[in-house]
Amino acid sequence: MRTFLYPGASGHRVQRPAAVPRPPFRSVPFRPVSKWRLHMTTIKLNNYYPHLTECVTLEVSEEIAVTLSIGGRMCDSYKRRKRDHDECSLDGTPGFEADVTYPPLTPEEIMELAEDHAALYAALDRLPPVQARRIYAHYILGRSKTGIARAENVTENAVRDSISRGMEKLKILLGNLR
Repeated sequence: MRTFLYPGASGHRVQRPAAVPRPPFRSVPFRPVSKWRLHMTTIKLNNYYPHLTECVTLEVSEEIAVTLSIGGRMCDSYKRRKRDHDECSLDGTPGFEADVTYPPLTPEEIMELAEDHAALYAALDRLPPVQARRIYAHYILGRSKTGIARAENVTENAVRDSISRGMEKLKILLGNLR
């Protein structure tokens, strides 16, 4: 057996056996097969399409199963890398990724939302103007009760009481509509 020297990690030479030589390539005679057999694998589509609600199994060729497996492993390794290295989105809108995961609204849901908004604004119109203005500023515009009190030159308790009384009236008004 031949040996050769190569530099080791420590810097001095190490003796290692050479690779065993392979025999020269021999051609294999072609033997025709009377029946071609394609190796099939059964996969569960739910593993690859999580939105499916029922268990669906499918027979696919070995190549397709391997390709799907490789894709799944690549996705898992990406998620692991993302988790381990604390990856965060550089997108300007915080929570953008969470919005993408929800499916779009159906036309019926859009109509129901429009009706709910119309009922809410109709109920707000029936409130006294001060309560309606404060509820709108706090719940729809997202302003704090302290900020509303400073803008109107009143105490924060007055704003809190006004909003709570207005919400009670809104419950009554919207309860009558349903």
